[in-house]
Amino acid sequence: MSSICIAGGVTFDSIVSMNEFPDKRGQTVFSSGYHETIGGTGSGKALAASRLFDSTILHYMAGDDRDGEFIKGYLSSNGIKLLTDVDPAGTEKHINLMNAHGERISIYVKYGTFEPVFNHQPIVDACKKSDYIVLNIINYTRYLIPEIKKLNKEIWCDIHDYDLDNPYHNDYIQAADYIFMSSDALDDYRSLMTGFIENGKKLVVCTHAKQGSTLLTKETGFIDLGICDNFKRVDTNGAGDNFMIGFMYAWSKGRSPEICQKYATIAAGLCISSKEIIHTDLSIDLLEDAFLSNTFIK
Repeated sequence: MSSICIAGGVTFDSIVSMNEFPDKRGQTVFSSGYHETIGGTGSGKALAASRLFDSTILHYMAGDDRDGEFIKGYLSSNGIKLLTDVDPAGTEKHINLMNAHGERISIYVKYGTFEPVFNHQPIVDACKKSDYIVLNIINYTRYLIPEIKKLNKEIWCDIHDYDLDNPYHNDYIQAADYIFMSSDALDDYRSLMTGFIENGKKLVVCTHAKQGSTLLTKETGFIDLGICDNFKRVDTNGAGDNFMIGFMYAWSKGRSPEICQKYATIAAGLCISSKEIIHTDLSIDLLEDAFLSNTFIK
């Protein structure tokens, strides 16, 4: 049995597709597609985990509103145990502009409360019972770190498109045992990864969108891996979250870091072949079958 507790990161998203992003002038543009759905890094991870782990718990904050009700129904229908607090600011909302190249511009149109008052204990209790703990970089989750550290539990963090000049991530970086990130805002990601390992992190993974990913542990050194070449890109929302959960699934089965990286890449590939933030048919069997049949671009 494998169990995971995830904290933070649920939104209601409007997805606008277009062939190219508009240039820098006032204009009228026409979309090639539009839909509304659940979003957020916590949702993506929890939905993927609900298909790959025996038990998934998600804590999030959302408004007592229509969007919040939609999110609750969507997540609970996927078998996720929900721990929720009401955000007085309402449910966070994003507009994601997606172009034909898989690039995204996210517009935050409604924000969650930055420093909400909430009861830590149900989340701490859930962490105590869980094999794996994921803290998303939603500001309220940083206040859980001291209590989780007292449990002597390892913490997994996704710091996304980390910017060296932004101190926002520092608490998460310091607390994490395992770090996932993107190279989007980094000129020298390898030096940063090396520094993380030298400072005691057990594993660091950096993703590079269509260029694959790089893994580093003290034992393995750097491992570069390309993408799977047989997934048709539909929508890249949720790819990073599925990558991380695919990795953690394989890790929970005792697989080597290099093999876990391959599972992660396949999970991300399955995700981008769907317009939702997980592949509709994601399951252990689907992931395992895809692992046996996929090739990687070096």
